[in-house]
Amino acid sequence: MYIGIAGKTSESSATLHSRIIQKHLSNDADRSTLRQSLGSLLAMEDFCLKPLRKGTRKNKSFWFGEEGEKRLTEWMTVCARVTWIVDEHPWQIEDVAIREYGNLLPLNIKGNKQNTFSTITLTCIRNDLKDEAWRRWRRS
Repeated sequence: MYIGIAGKTSESSATLHSRIIQKHLSNDADRSTLRQSLGSLLAMEDFCLKPLRKGTRKNKSFWFGEEGEKRLTEWMTVCARVTWIVDEHPWQIEDVAIREYGNLLPLNIKGNKQNTFSTITLTCIRNDLKDEAWRRWRRS
Protein backbone atom coordinates (compact mmCIF):
# COMPACT_ATOMS: atom_id res chain seq x y z
CA MET A 1 0.00 0.00 0.00
CA TYR A 2 3.04 2.25 0.33
CA ILE A 3 6.51 2.28 -1.17
CA GLY A 4 9.47 4.07 0.31
CA ILE A 5 13.23 3.87 0.10
CA ALA A 6 16.14 4.24 2.47
CA GLY A 7 18.72 6.67 1.17
CA LYS A 8 18.34 9.16 -1.65
CA THR A 9 21.92 8.84 -2.95
CA SER A 10 24.78 6.35 -2.96
CA GLU A 11 26.44 8.37 -0.16
CA SER A 12 23.52 7.85 2.21
CA SER A 13 24.08 5.65 5.26
CA ALA A 14 20.33 5.14 5.82
CA THR A 15 19.04 1.60 5.93
CA LEU A 16 15.51 0.33 5.59
CA HIS A 17 15.63 -0.82 9.20
CA SER A 18 16.71 2.62 10.45
CA ARG A 19 14.08 4.36 8.33
CA ILE A 20 11.25 2.16 9.59
CA ILE A 21 12.30 2.28 13.24
CA GLN A 22 13.49 5.89 13.47
CA LYS A 23 11.09 7.60 11.09
CA HIS A 24 7.90 5.55 10.95
CA LEU A 25 7.69 3.77 14.32
CA SER A 26 9.63 5.98 16.74
CA ASN A 27 8.66 9.41 15.58
CA ASP A 28 5.48 11.33 14.94
CA ALA A 29 3.28 12.22 11.99
CA ASP A 30 5.14 15.49 11.58
CA ARG A 31 8.21 13.56 10.41
CA SER A 32 6.64 10.64 8.56
CA THR A 33 4.29 10.98 5.62
CA LEU A 34 3.32 7.32 6.11
CA ARG A 35 2.31 8.01 9.74
CA GLN A 36 0.47 11.13 8.68
CA SER A 37 -1.52 9.20 6.07
CA LEU A 38 -2.31 6.23 8.30
CA GLY A 39 -3.16 8.47 11.24
CA SER A 40 -5.40 10.61 9.05
CA LEU A 41 -7.32 7.57 7.85
CA LEU A 42 -7.60 6.15 11.36
CA ALA A 43 -8.77 9.51 12.69
CA MET A 44 -11.64 9.26 10.22
CA GLU A 45 -12.54 5.91 11.80
CA ASP A 46 -13.00 7.43 15.27
CA PHE A 47 -9.62 6.13 16.44
CA CYS A 48 -9.43 9.07 18.87
CA LEU A 49 -6.61 10.77 16.97
CA LYS A 50 -6.86 14.54 17.08
CA PRO A 51 -4.53 16.64 14.94
CA LEU A 52 -2.39 19.15 16.82
CA ARG A 53 -0.28 21.98 15.44
CA LYS A 54 3.40 21.32 15.06
CA GLY A 55 5.97 23.30 13.17
CA THR A 56 5.99 26.75 11.68
CA ARG A 57 3.35 28.65 9.75
CA LYS A 58 5.29 27.93 6.59
CA ASN A 59 4.78 24.17 6.53
CA LYS A 60 1.66 23.93 8.72
CA SER A 61 2.61 20.46 9.89
CA PHE A 62 0.68 18.48 12.46
CA TRP A 63 0.91 15.44 14.69
CA PHE A 64 -1.51 13.52 16.91
CA GLY A 65 -0.09 14.38 20.34
CA GLU A 66 1.83 11.99 22.58
CA GLU A 67 -1.10 9.69 23.36
CA GLY A 68 -2.37 9.67 19.78
CA GLU A 69 1.09 8.94 18.38
CA LYS A 70 1.47 6.13 20.91
CA ARG A 71 -1.85 4.59 19.78
CA LEU A 72 -0.80 4.96 16.15
CA THR A 73 2.54 3.22 16.83
CA GLU A 74 0.75 0.38 18.62
CA TRP A 75 -1.67 0.00 15.71
CA MET A 76 1.19 -0.02 13.18
CA THR A 77 3.15 -2.56 15.22
CA VAL A 78 0.20 -4.96 15.25
CA CYS A 79 -1.33 -4.31 11.82
CA ALA A 80 1.42 -3.15 9.44
CA ARG A 81 3.63 -5.52 7.49
CA VAL A 82 6.89 -4.72 5.74
CA THR A 83 8.54 -6.42 2.82
CA TRP A 84 11.46 -5.23 0.77
CA ILE A 85 13.69 -5.75 -2.19
CA VAL A 86 17.37 -4.95 -2.26
CA ASP A 87 18.60 -2.67 -5.01
CA GLU A 88 21.90 -0.83 -5.25
CA HIS A 89 20.15 2.31 -6.53
CA PRO A 90 16.68 2.42 -4.93
CA TRP A 91 16.31 6.15 -5.65
CA GLN A 92 16.32 5.29 -9.35
CA ILE A 93 13.41 2.84 -9.12
CA GLU A 94 11.11 4.53 -6.60
CA ASP A 95 9.55 6.97 -9.09
CA VAL A 96 9.25 4.25 -11.73
CA ALA A 97 7.58 1.89 -9.26
CA ILE A 98 5.08 4.58 -8.24
CA ARG A 99 4.31 5.37 -11.88
CA GLU A 100 3.93 1.67 -12.77
CA TYR A 101 2.14 0.44 -9.64
CA GLY A 102 0.62 3.62 -8.23
CA ASN A 103 -2.87 2.20 -8.50
CA LEU A 104 -1.77 -0.36 -5.87
CA LEU A 105 -0.12 2.27 -3.64
CA PRO A 106 -2.92 4.38 -2.14
CA LEU A 107 -0.72 5.78 0.65
CA ASN A 108 1.86 7.26 -1.74
CA ILE A 109 0.80 10.76 -2.72
CA LYS A 110 3.88 12.30 -4.33
CA GLY A 111 4.13 11.33 -8.00
CA ASN A 112 1.08 9.07 -7.82
CA LYS A 113 -1.21 10.91 -10.23
CA GLN A 114 -3.04 7.80 -11.43
CA ASN A 115 -4.36 6.90 -7.97
CA THR A 116 -7.36 9.13 -7.34
CA PHE A 117 -7.68 7.91 -3.75
CA SER A 118 -4.21 9.21 -2.87
CA THR A 119 -4.30 12.36 -4.98
CA ILE A 120 -7.83 13.43 -4.07
CA THR A 121 -9.29 11.61 -1.06
CA LEU A 122 -6.20 11.11 1.10
CA THR A 123 -4.81 14.53 0.22
CA CYS A 124 -8.13 16.17 1.21
CA ILE A 125 -8.33 14.22 4.47
CA ARG A 126 -4.77 15.19 5.40
CA ASN A 127 -5.35 18.83 4.45
CA ASP A 128 -8.58 18.94 6.46
CA LEU A 129 -6.78 17.59 9.54
CA LYS A 130 -3.92 20.04 9.02
CA ASP A 131 -6.42 22.91 8.85
CA GLU A 132 -8.22 21.58 11.93
CA ALA A 133 -4.95 21.48 13.89
CA TRP A 134 -4.19 25.09 13.00
CA ARG A 135 -7.75 26.26 13.76
CA ARG A 136 -7.49 24.66 17.22
CA TRP A 137 -4.16 26.35 17.81
CA ARG A 138 -5.53 29.77 16.83
CA ARG A 139 -8.50 29.36 19.21
CA SER A 140 -6.33 28.38 22.16
